[in-house]
Amino acid sequence: VLRGAGVKPGSVAAVLLDVGISSPQFNDTSRGFRPEADGPLDLRFDTSKGVSGYEFLCSVPRDELVRIIDDFGEETGGFGGAAPRRIADAICLARARG
Repeated sequence: VLRGAGVKPGSVAAVLLDVGISSPQFNDTSRGFRPEADGPLDLRFDTSKGVSGYEFLCSVPRDELVRIIDDFGEETGGFGGAAPRRIADAICLARARG
């Protein structure tokens, strides 16, 4: 990245990154980032924008959910690409049951 921007090797002494994650966001159980904590599934860093993870999962069509899990998930599952479909199916079954 730096080389493409014309920065010469060895000319940078340090780099500061803001990855946008802070401990308070993860420690607050009402945010939904802690799988071991019982709380709502929100998953937004800015709770004033967009929809919560719960609202999204209740409304996203199955095929779109499969695509999202396949494109952005880290689950390969070793089932010939079946893992995203199986995960989406489990979510769809759970939301059908309420």
